[in-house]
Amino acid sequence: MTTNNEHNSSAQQLRADLSLQLITASLTAITILGGVFLYVRDKDNSTTGFLILSFLSVIMFSISAFFGGRGIELASRKIEGRRPETGTKNFGLQALTLALAILLGPSSVLFVEPNKDASEINRLVANQRELQNTLNKYREESAEMRRKINSLTVQVIELRRKTAKDR
Repeated sequence: MTTNNEHNSSAQQLRADLSLQLITASLTAITILGGVFLYVRDKDNSTTGFLILSFLSVIMFSISAFFGGRGIELASRKIEGRRPETGTKNFGLQALTLALAILLGPSSVLFVEPNKDASEINRLVANQRELQNTLNKYREESAEMRRKINSLTVQVIELRRKTAKDR
């Protein structure tokens, strides 16, 4: 039969395993945020809000990993019987800082402004479309005027023939 001590030991091991997975997720998120940061710095205009929230998010992910590591250390000492503390407080702090980091990271993207070069390109493309539409309109009007001129020319030729016959 299992003892209460064995149950506590299994629970501590489970907490440590979960914490290790959260540390891995934190380090992965830091890598992803680094990629997003480099992309935004290269393609768009990052604002102070973006920089601050990105920095805070990375700090929170790092603090989360620290608390997780501290909790794992205390849990392993508890399992070995060297320390009465279980590390539960550190695991809770890990979860709290991780949740805050998860909120800060994506919200930093809200402070990104589009690149001015891209806006200028969009404006030029819109102007080009407008000019093309105007040109097409003038072409249509020009074709209509040519048809009217041709019709009037035919009428003038017919009138000249008629007046030439009448003389």
